[in-house]
Amino acid sequence: MLLFSRLRFNSRNPSKQKPHTQTDPQNAASAASFNPESQQALVRVARDLEEARPWSDRRPKVRAGAS
Repeated sequence: MLLFSRLRFNSRNPSKQKPHTQTDPQNAASAASFNPESQQALVRVARDLEEARPWSDRRPKVRAGAS
């Protein structure tokens, strides 16, 4: 429900939705700079995404089924 409240809908073409300025990545990163917990969460997500890329040299520290 919150997601829909932050979108601006184009009534003529609903497929052309513009994200709310507070939820686009650039502004989210800016907002996170004022909140250390949010900033740490963004760093963790970025690291997880980097490790998930198949061409990345980095590997996850813990793997499923590894002993």
